[in-house]
Amino acid sequence: MYKKVFYKMPVRKIRYFESDKRKIYIYGTEVTNIFYKKLDEAEKQLAQKDVKFLRISKSYLVNVSHIREFRYEKNVMDDGREFNTGSWYKGKIRQSYMELMQEG
Repeated sequence: MYKKVFYKMPVRKIRYFESDKRKIYIYGTEVTNIFYKKLDEAEKQLAQKDVKFLRISKSYLVNVSHIREFRYEKNVMDDGREFNTGSWYKGKIRQSYMELMQEG
């Protein structure tokens, strides 16, 4: 909810979340929305969904199915957007990449 308006977006259509303090921008394949919450809280809620999201930095949470290229220093999304990988998250991203390769 943002400014007393509820928005609905299928989780699989979400490319990534961007956090700016308590304001979170949701970038989807068709629209962009905003809501108020901590990114940690959104990440916990998304862990219960069938779609896998990966925290790549303090401010970004990305939908793995929309990542076109996994790299050590950055990730490239299917819309061409590039995100630098936070040093704290590099090991976790490498592990997630290995798990995805085994699954598919």
